[in-house]
Amino acid sequence: MKQKIFILPGLMCNEKLWSAIYETLDSELELVHTPIPRGDSLDEITDALLNLFPEEKIMLAGFSLGGYLASYFTARYPERVKKLLVISNSPCELRACDIRQRQETLRWLDTNTYKGISREKAASFTDHEKHNVHVINTIIEMDADLGDPVFKEQLRCTTERTDLADALSKLTMPVTFFYSTDDPLVNKDWIGKLIKTSESFIAIPIPGSGHMLPLEKPTELARQIEAWSRQ
Repeated sequence: MKQKIFILPGLMCNEKLWSAIYETLDSELELVHTPIPRGDSLDEITDALLNLFPEEKIMLAGFSLGGYLASYFTARYPERVKKLLVISNSPCELRACDIRQRQETLRWLDTNTYKGISREKAASFTDHEKHNVHVINTIIEMDADLGDPVFKEQLRCTTERTDLADALSKLTMPVTFFYSTDDPLVNKDWIGKLIKTSESFIAIPIPGSGHMLPLEKPTELARQIEAWSRQ
């Protein structure tokens, strides 16, 4: 029987995010793509997840925004999680510049319709040295698949984030952080401080600046998922 890993995608991402990982992941493991539920707050989203997940303890992973939500869920319901994997995310407050940019976008969306991510913006999430065209196209496709209502909702309810360091430091389960060393969207100092609070916390940085690791480094991520599942 396959071991199930419930995995949450990032902002404006769908199952296409894992397409390359499915091809290389150990056949004994099953990634269960879990779309981010609709909701008006982080509590509503995580309560919806509580009803989606099985009642026994699960292996839970998340990418980017999904990594924050997986951490938020684990902090609220630690009795429901066996181990946690956070990919391309540091579960803390967003940078002030990111919050301002999101607030400006939300104000614009009050009177306008979201027409999709630009190629330039999509490229900014990929490794600065490579800019893989397939990865950029996949980001644009996923964004178009989900569209205006989802973008507005996800942005509104996930901009104001709680720093989860204190809550996570109380966990006794294995927690792994997997990210690019030069990803500007990950607070490496924050992760460094957190992993010192518990021997069961591990940080696995890999070279590069890419944020979209499931698409850019699928083999490396698949091997890490396999190692984490055996902890």
